[in-house]
Amino acid sequence: MLASSDQTVMMPDLKAGCALVNQIKLKQLEETWESLTKFRKEQDLIPIAYINSSADIKAFCGEHDGTVCTSSSSNKVFQWAMNQNKTIVFFPDEHIGRNAANTIKIPRENVFVWKRNVSGGTLTEEQIRRAQLIIWNAPEDVLRHDAARLKVLIARHVCYTGS
Repeated sequence: MLASSDQTVMMPDLKAGCALVNQIKLKQLEETWESLTKFRKEQDLIPIAYINSSADIKAFCGEHDGTVCTSSSSNKVFQWAMNQNKTIVFFPDEHIGRNAANTIKIPRENVFVWKRNVSGGTLTEEQIRRAQLIIWNAPEDVLRHDAARLKVLIARHVCYTGS
């Protein structure tokens, strides 16, 4: 574990999960990788997982010379991969992937979204060959908020002076 002997590591609920962890399963990733490597050499692709991924997803990245990133390290990690002339396959957070791509100036026409729940991901051979970044699509239900509920929460918990 990455902790010194004077640190206490606490986990409030061992059954607590993370919505992002549940968005990608190893079998899905392996099927995606297999689909992509029909049109690209495996050594031209680099898997990068968001830190909130399961251990088997992180292991997949390591086995394929990829890595893991956080929100704050995504720009540097993406640039590192681009400096190797690799096509990034990023999962499972579409929005972090798009933000990093914009920051390091990957042209939008070379960024494609892999539809995780569709066989073949809906990308064409030409798109896969041209891609500099392939992003796992964001789940629709992870960050969905009801507008009326948000107004109530804001009214209760946010102090606004009207200035």
